[in-house]
Amino acid sequence: MKFLQSIGIELVLLIAGIAGGFVSLTSKPKNMTRMQQIGTVISGGLTANYLTPLVAEWWGSSEQALYGLAFALGYSGMKSLELVFKILNTKLHSKQDL
Repeated sequence: MKFLQSIGIELVLLIAGIAGGFVSLTSKPKNMTRMQQIGTVISGGLTANYLTPLVAEWWGSSEQALYGLAFALGYSGMKSLELVFKILNTKLHSKQDL
């Protein structure tokens, strides 16, 4: 467990994200290969694990909301990562314009 924490893995957020990744497979194309499906689930888990604390901080989410947020981020996977980068890019450019 300490090893996972040392590399930034919060197990409960990872599991919630993996669950979201599994559920997201129901809305994906049916012709995905097994590796694409595994990649979707893993990327959902990792996205949720690393983005949940950031998004929760931005939104001022309560600790009770973290698991639902992690599930939603896992479900949206790479789309949520793209959105976070877009928001960061907008914030950076707005600071440069000052």
